[in-house]
Amino acid sequence: MTQDADDSDYLSVQTSINALMVALVDHSAHELWAAGSAQTLSAVDWRTVEQHAVQLIGSGTLISLGGTGAADAAWVATPAWQEWSQLMTDGALAALEAVQETDQDALNRAGSVLVESCQGCHEAFISSRSFRPKATLTLPITRRLRGKTSRSGPPWWRSPHSRRYGRSSRKA
Repeated sequence: MTQDADDSDYLSVQTSINALMVALVDHSAHELWAAGSAQTLSAVDWRTVEQHAVQLIGSGTLISLGGTGAADAAWVATPAWQEWSQLMTDGALAALEAVQETDQDALNRAGSVLVESCQGCHEAFISSRSFRPKATLTLPITRRLRGKTSRSGPPWWRSPHSRRYGRSSRKA
């Protein structure tokens, strides 16, 4: 038996947005950031990055639908939430395109779009908590990333996954 597309039970997400962020978005985004700033990527690395990009594309859709968290329904009802979700999806789509072209500079730029979407959304919707990637930001994120297209990645980034992509230590 099929359900109509406008049937809300059909589109109901059975977990919180926070759980989706922790389980899907955070891990995949960190993997993309690490890969974008790696020295080189093997064929296996590119396939792994592709999987993470697809995971983020799907996650962007899921977080736009809401979830079971206390604030989830209110968040998804706002145009700003939908815009941030779409920006995350756009960054992930750009990462997928970079993978298809095996263009690491484009992957790094896509990672910057993801940083912008994460930072902006967290500032707008999670004002009680400070969103910080795995290292301390000393300048506003948009200023730090403006014009950064080298493979060195965002200057603040120090990934716990960096060893996989050939960077065991980085200086902020």
